[in-house]
Amino acid sequence: MKKILIVSNHLQYGDGVCCTLISFANLLNELGYEVTISFMLRFDKRLLPLFDKNIKIRRAFSLPVFKGWDRLMSFLPGKFLYNKASKKEKFDIEIGYCWRNPTIAIANSTNKEAKHIMYTHGYNDASKYYHRFDCVFAQSKGMANLIEKDKKSGVPIYLFHNCFDDQTIIEHSLIAPNFTKNPNKKLFVVVGRITTEKGCFRLLEVAKRLINEGKDFELWYLGSGYLEKDMNVYIKENHLEENIKLLGVQSNPYNLIKQADCLICPSTQEGYNTACVEACILEVPVLTTDVFGAIDIVEEAKAGKVVENNEEGLYEGFKFVLDHPEEIAKWKETLKKTKFNFYKETKKKLLINLLNGIENEQVN
Repeated sequence: MKKILIVSNHLQYGDGVCCTLISFANLLNELGYEVTISFMLRFDKRLLPLFDKNIKIRRAFSLPVFKGWDRLMSFLPGKFLYNKASKKEKFDIEIGYCWRNPTIAIANSTNKEAKHIMYTHGYNDASKYYHRFDCVFAQSKGMANLIEKDKKSGVPIYLFHNCFDDQTIIEHSLIAPNFTKNPNKKLFVVVGRITTEKGCFRLLEVAKRLINEGKDFELWYLGSGYLEKDMNVYIKENHLEENIKLLGVQSNPYNLIKQADCLICPSTQEGYNTACVEACILEVPVLTTDVFGAIDIVEEAKAGKVVENNEEGLYEGFKFVLDHPEEIAKWKETLKKTKFNFYKETKKKLLINLLNGIENEQVN
């Protein structure tokens, strides 16, 4: 049985990278690989039951995570990070599942017999590490093109959209929700961290503008972050409580997404937005800014809308879906057929081909 080591940063709720890792690891296990995952930073044990039972999961460091730990770790030697992550165990394939510490750890692997994969979840200047990998997995066409221009070696780049456990998503969407929509209003949902790069405040400005123009709708935020208090203040000061709700991190966001007329991704930057794909699986169309992965998702879904990555683009897109409810109905009907493009079985075939090719040093 082939052994795979995956090194990632966080095991935590409300983390898109972590969510996709769970599905990815379970799929590898299903394909017959012996999977070990080493987490460098946050480690929430409540998520452990989501992994298949025979997947080995551990922390790279036994120390509790404290503020500044990530920055401190960046000063540690790469080989030290690798030894902590691998515990000096031998693997056939080693994957740096996201940027910085996981990538640096695998880039400094002392296992010359293993195949090494850089799995990107956003664009970062990793050019000095590309030559240490056998290949790069890019999540979107835009990201793949940017890395191709940036890299300074002949390492191959393969487009591989994240895989999702569609059945678990659907099953959880059927559980009775803690919150229910107002049947007389259109519901829009945002899922993700409440941080600057997620475009939270520009969406609030857009929502306020539309409400002042007489539009009536609900907007739910599922997530938390350092801007949450500021957002609460903004909502109260502008008397938006009837329309905008901050519901916090949800262990089961799917029964809330399922109720939405449309999911909004207002981000200024993304790798391949997890919530957008989950929404498509649940037959909920997406309105997203033109970030990495947006066009890939909407093209595969054949439903939804990509807008310019600025406040005016968000305003025009939001206004369009409010003024054209027939488009939402049309998109939902389309998603009944195209949602299968995002199912695990579809990604499984591609992953088998990629891994077999990498092991044999040839990918079709």
